[in-house]
Amino acid sequence: MATHTTVAAYRAAVFAAMQADVTLGAVQVSYGEPADAKREEAVWLGNAVDLGSSEDPYIASGRRKRHEEYEVQVTVDVASQRTAPASELRAAVLVGALEDLLAVDSTLSVDGVLWGVPASFEWETDLSGDGGTPRTVVTFDITVKGHLS
Repeated sequence: MATHTTVAAYRAAVFAAMQADVTLGAVQVSYGEPADAKREEAVWLGNAVDLGSSEDPYIASGRRKRHEEYEVQVTVDVASQRTAPASELRAAVLVGALEDLLAVDSTLSVDGVLWGVPASFEWETDLSGDGGTPRTVVTFDITVKGHLS
């Protein structure tokens, strides 16, 4: 069982699962925002944000068992479509693929993780790309609950 935090292991598992997913096959997958400004489709890991931890109060000495809760941000960026509706539909397919990964195994087999679920999102489409090409960016948060010993 994890002793300090599950954040790094869970982020690594999300990254590995995204790289292995067939639906994301031709999509650029990275550990942070890709430097290439001309990307057509990309998915990347963003920040991990602590939502709070708690200790089990019944342990008087030694390492206390703790529960942790945090969010991992994942961003989907689509600039490969000719119309805004098509851009949004493609983004929805990619977001759905990521949600499906969590539906199959919300812990992503990370020791100490109790569950991880898509929690909230921010969705934006603009026409500021080259020649008015639509770009849809969806940033969603995976809320993760872990148990540490």
